[in-house]
Amino acid sequence: MTRTSEIDYENARQELIDLYNKVHADLKKMKLPCSEKCNNCCLYAIFTTILEASIIMDQINAMESSIVEKLYNNIINWLYRCQSDSILNRALNTSDIAKLQTRIFELKIHCPFLLEGNCGIYEARPLVCRAYFNTCGPTGCTTGIKDPIYINYYDTQIKAEIIDLHARNRMQTDFTLLPVFVIEQISQARKASNFKK
Repeated sequence: MTRTSEIDYENARQELIDLYNKVHADLKKMKLPCSEKCNNCCLYAIFTTILEASIIMDQINAMESSIVEKLYNNIINWLYRCQSDSILNRALNTSDIAKLQTRIFELKIHCPFLLEGNCGIYEARPLVCRAYFNTCGPTGCTTGIKDPIYINYYDTQIKAEIIDLHARNRMQTDFTLLPVFVIEQISQARKASNFKK
């Protein structure tokens, strides 16, 4: 995606942060059973818009090089594991999101952004992660039961808001697989020798 202008980008970024805050307030009202250190739901391929991915890259660029290296290696291992499974590899190559999500969950492949069980990009984590919840608690996450309240909240309300946000700021709403985006960005920066290794 090409940024149409810095003004659009900064405005869109602020609107996205406002949306993050709205989601946080909404979920706080719901009094969910999710605990802070739980990562039972971190078994999905993360698709984000380029705007969200660029905010995440800003956080990664500010990290210590040793942490960036851990994330980089996690993502490489995650991609290798995905590519070594024929169903996942086919889903990756065809951008079949539903099949990708299902297979990753079946194989219990955790998110590559987890560092020692915690989210390594927590402050900049994407909306799909921020808005995820399961009113059944950890059991619901580990069994793969999609909470109907979550589906209604995210799929009908939040997804529409993020698409609207991009439209208002003349930005494309293409979704990208976050681990692939991050690896490409780190690799490009390393080639340009501008990235801490």
